[in-house]
Amino acid sequence: MSSTVRAVVRRVPVPVALGYIGILAVTSTLLGVLDPATRAAVIDGASTNLDNLSRGRIDTLVTSVFVVDNRSTWLWLPLFGALLIVGELALGARRLLLTLVVGNLVATAVVAIGLAIAVLGRWAPEEVSHAPDVGVSYGAVALVGALTAAAPRPWRGAWIGLWLAAAASSLVSESTFTAWGHVVALGTGFGLAVVYARRVAGWRRSWLPDVLLVVGCGYPAAVFGLLSPGLFVVLAAAGLGALLDRRWRGQPSPG
Repeated sequence: MSSTVRAVVRRVPVPVALGYIGILAVTSTLLGVLDPATRAAVIDGASTNLDNLSRGRIDTLVTSVFVVDNRSTWLWLPLFGALLIVGELALGARRLLLTLVVGNLVATAVVAIGLAIAVLGRWAPEEVSHAPDVGVSYGAVALVGALTAAAPRPWRGAWIGLWLAAAASSLVSESTFTAWGHVVALGTGFGLAVVYARRVAGWRRSWLPDVLLVVGCGYPAAVFGLLSPGLFVVLAAAGLGALLDRRWRGQPSPG
């Protein structure tokens, strides 16, 4: 049976992306049919908040990325899915998975340490220790940073600059612990891009990556709370379209 499963997975071009989206769709559906009290309890139990982590609930590092506390899940899930597919096409399944895991872990750890210091120093109310902290945004933002590795060198600065500007905008408009977590995740993704740069394989040019890239950029744009995400998507699509042009033409990876 296991060999059959492996054979099926090998036939799927983007197994990690489709598998993750499938799980999120199922969990979101199940959460949607729960009563408010039960839903809140499930989300609280899966959260990587300071209360859970201080009690040794390390399992929340896994459960939190499969639970989404968002009533508009079905609006953003296709955007996130498109970003995942582009990530797997550009970086490969293993690097995509590594990016999601490392991005979430690093951002969660830094936010938890920062919150602990703030609560102990009484710079933040103790209630923040119990705030729900679930979802996929840390991993998604880390993936945006890691996709820098798929860009030809002359255009990498433009891609980095776009997302740094978006991160700075989010901090100015709403300097919450989640916003700082997104900044950390983005920096983690940029760091991974340095590691990936010499090993990223290209893919053949087609209309599909172009469309998926445009759609996928909408999710991180929304995560950063941009006032005009549509405009940002156009700019990001134009920028990364040029970034990946050399790769889609079949030229060798930079470096």
